[in-house]
Amino acid sequence: MATAKIKNPSIWRSRLGWSITLIVFLTILVVQSSFSFVTLTMFEEDRKADMREFALSSVIPMLDTTRTRVLSDASAERILNRTRITGISIYDTNGVLLRNFGQLAIISPNDVENTGDAFLSKDRQQYEMLFYPVEIGVPNILAVRVDSSALLSDLEEFIILRVMISVLLSIFVTHVLMLAIGNWLVSPLLLLRRKLQAAAKDPENLELGEDEGGYRGHAEIAAVIDSADELIGQNARNIKQTRESAESQIHKLAYYDSLTELPNRTYFVEQLKKRSASDDEKHFAVIAIDLDHFRDINDTVGQHVGDIILRSVAKRLLASIPSDAVLARSGEDEFAVMVPFMTGEENPAGELAEDLAREIRNKPFKALDEEFQIRSSVGIACYPDDAADPDQV
Repeated sequence: MATAKIKNPSIWRSRLGWSITLIVFLTILVVQSSFSFVTLTMFEEDRKADMREFALSSVIPMLDTTRTRVLSDASAERILNRTRITGISIYDTNGVLLRNFGQLAIISPNDVENTGDAFLSKDRQQYEMLFYPVEIGVPNILAVRVDSSALLSDLEEFIILRVMISVLLSIFVTHVLMLAIGNWLVSPLLLLRRKLQAAAKDPENLELGEDEGGYRGHAEIAAVIDSADELIGQNARNIKQTRESAESQIHKLAYYDSLTELPNRTYFVEQLKKRSASDDEKHFAVIAIDLDHFRDINDTVGQHVGDIILRSVAKRLLASIPSDAVLARSGEDEFAVMVPFMTGEENPAGELAEDLAREIRNKPFKALDEEFQIRSSVGIACYPDDAADPDQV
């Protein structure tokens, strides 16, 4: 079979191609979104760690371990005015509040079980954290409140960036995958569908294996398409052979006698008309042969014997006529012969008619181990001397 051929861009013009594209795109987008959610949580935790480091770096330099008050009023005011820290609460190691500067932190050493060591407000505007003596180098616990309003905008920017990256990456990966899937799978399927649809519309077309482009994908897929081409071609050949056989059978039934396999009256008359219409110089004679008393044979010994005799008469007559003559069975026990000749030639019909009558008369016909002597009556008509119309002849 011919190599399968295909139009590559057809994937983008098919519902199957777009369905696969949408599924692949949404799948990649969901995976990217899940990954972005994980990275968003990590990003928020990193920003919290940055704020904790910021708070430590802002407070520790202002602490004085040599004094009872580890943080003076002036130092606290400087921190509150110059940084994003909005509140500092000082506790002793027993959780007793000693002093507070700025906004009072919600978090405290006495409520660690509920709030933990760090607390972010629901509106993400304030972030509070506890610092223990080990971290700050003083025998106190500090609760520091930091303005975290920038965290919300940072998260929004991060989300927008991740969404853009996810969408663009999904589009890119989807496009690459669809080019591969389209060339390897979808386009061959569309080609196969187109071939089957064409075969359904024109099942006798043997050229359906030829297409407008070249498919050079995987050998397995190409083999499937070639197998489909072979099946389509085989089906076309079978249908064509069946149709030709049926047409031949119809033609035979319409123009030939099933018993003797000779042309019938319809075919014989058509040949007379063709001969009369072909050339004014072409003449013909018709010899009519009627088997005498043939019905008596059918009535006395049976029709099956009469059929055997008719077949034998047909064979004997066919062997006795010239190659350009036409022999037909024109009736139940009648035969006709068309003998062509040209203007100026001697009409051979008279001599041939005598030969045919003699051929029937001189030698008996055998049927079921019995011999039957057959006689015939012969008549001759010539065109155009006796009639100008073939039917009248």
